[in-house]
Amino acid sequence: MSYEEPQSYVNCIINFGVVPVGTTVIKKYPLKNKHYDAVTFYVTRSTNTNPIYYVFDVNKYETKVPAGGTFMLKISYTPNISGSIDYDYFTITNTQHHFYKLCFNGESTGPSVKVSIRSLIFFQTPKRIQSKQMFTLTNPSKVPAIFQFDVGEEEQGVFTVEPILGTLGPEGQALITVRFLPQAHRLYSRQLCCLVLYHHPLIIHLFGICSLSDEYDNPELAFRYYPFPHEETVGFKGYFSDSVTMKHVPPPISLTVNYLDFGRILPDSSCQTLTTSFTNHMDNEVAVEWEEINLFRLYPEKLEIPPKKSALYECRFQPDDTCRLSGAILNGHVTWSLFFDSDFPESINVPIPITLRVIGHSFPKNQIWIPSISITPNNVILPLNLPNFPSWTTFIIRAHGHLPVLYKLVPPSKTLVIYNFNQ
Repeated sequence: MSYEEPQSYVNCIINFGVVPVGTTVIKKYPLKNKHYDAVTFYVTRSTNTNPIYYVFDVNKYETKVPAGGTFMLKISYTPNISGSIDYDYFTITNTQHHFYKLCFNGESTGPSVKVSIRSLIFFQTPKRIQSKQMFTLTNPSKVPAIFQFDVGEEEQGVFTVEPILGTLGPEGQALITVRFLPQAHRLYSRQLCCLVLYHHPLIIHLFGICSLSDEYDNPELAFRYYPFPHEETVGFKGYFSDSVTMKHVPPPISLTVNYLDFGRILPDSSCQTLTTSFTNHMDNEVAVEWEEINLFRLYPEKLEIPPKKSALYECRFQPDDTCRLSGAILNGHVTWSLFFDSDFPESINVPIPITLRVIGHSFPKNQIWIPSISITPNNVILPLNLPNFPSWTTFIIRAHGHLPVLYKLVPPSKTLVIYNFNQ
């Protein structure tokens, strides 16, 4: 087999600069035919690049250019990981034995959202009423940021957030309102998570006091949070803290199942019950109280669990109408203590928040429709990471029809992939 040396060799570097993640930038490269006959150009991608990391593409991999003509090759750059620096190589040959090497490079940028506070404390006591507070989400970057708070859409519980979702424009901000609507006289806590596309979650700790006693009006009173490792209170690790089973530090409490799917339950059918088990890993007794939610009821609503013991909870779903999708986040509050609490008489332990996600529907079997959804981005790529270190990312599922869409994320049988999602 003979090998013919190329008649000419062209090396070209095309820099796309900084591109917002999830968008596409197109640049052009002319393929000129300076011969008197038609010439066919062949474009080949470098085989060293793993297909899952393809971010550069061209509109034609083979094209014929007439004599004296020019074809504008369009090169697209669509970064899918925020903060990545991307490179790729394409080679072009033609039937006249000309050789071109195109080197593409670009850098992606994403939103940078900041929250004005880390925690909010609410009061409904004899001398102090503070049941409404506000904070600000700010996006100092030049990339729009899509955000959504991880709360129930129909019922949010004793802490309500408004607005639930929105978009922060470049260098924009949004004012978020949180209200405290207690159901009984006790202490409440919540880990409020703000999810942002192409960004780590933002976590705000909410604490509310509802009491007829004036002991909570003492200005010298201090509030003490359970000493979780800092990395489990912020970012992705904080958001997935109730889903990850491999931890360096054992959790104080846990649920065997934190998501219950009731499937199809019709109003005239018998009430279905699913169970989960709560374990107290601490050396002291804990008391667990759950907020009330319509349609879904958790029993028992109040329970004291001895140290190193478990308790079984039953959750019931009874829909009140047909053709309805129901989902909720059941919020629980765990009262705890440590052996050295007597050293801090002027402090109150903030309850540990715990959540149980539930979902069910009441659509009859004969009512079936074709769902219309889209996923952004189309290819969900996890950033590179070192062994034994987790990697995280985000994506959006949108329903475009007027009916709800039931979906399920099914990981492979052998995987370390975990996920949390809004109903």
